[in-house]
Amino acid sequence: ALQKKMEEALKESKDLEKDLKDIQKKLKTQQPLTWEEKKKLEQLNKRQKDLAQKMEELQKDFKQKNLKEQEFKEEEERIVEKQQQLQKMYEELMTDEMKKLMKQMEEMMKQQNKEEIKKELDKMDLNNKDVEKELDRMLEMYKELEVEKKMEAAMKDLKDLAKKQDELSKETEQKTKSNEELKQKQDELNKEFKDLQKDMKD
Repeated sequence: ALQKKMEEALKESKDLEKDLKDIQKKLKTQQPLTWEEKKKLEQLNKRQKDLAQKMEELQKDFKQKNLKEQEFKEEEERIVEKQQQLQKMYEELMTDEMKKLMKQMEEMMKQQNKEEIKKELDKMDLNNKDVEKELDRMLEMYKELEVEKKMEAAMKDLKDLAKKQDELSKETEQKTKSNEELKQKQDELNKEFKDLQKDMKD
């Protein structure tokens, strides 16, 4: 779910970047702001606000996910380090800067100052490019982290299975259980192993 949200935020950031460029081109003329231009700028500002909100939600979701995972399982040190690095990147996603730029843009739109609006759009453009780069980096890092976690869990499960298999071999040698019970246990272990193989492929 978190990966999907990150992909959506990245797509929205790229779409915004494209629309920002279109508006910048159209604002080249010196005439006063037209009604249509004003509407487009308002929409752009609203979408920018939505994106900032999405990023704040991502930040919260990631923090909660980490806390939940730390509560239930001991992670390897390198995985914990990567999670902390990603958390730091989330916290530095410049949503405050985004909000500041949007506020300034609203002010310039009230004053209908085309030159100042163009300046604010340039700043927004640079800000969006940085956010896009960061989101891209974070998405890749998040995917790597999830793969590592999956591998870590699979290794633990394999160790547990090997231990169970070892115990079963001893029971078979010592004939402490009936053949029927032993066969049932072996079937269960085989099923666990197949499930694990399937999980690793997914």
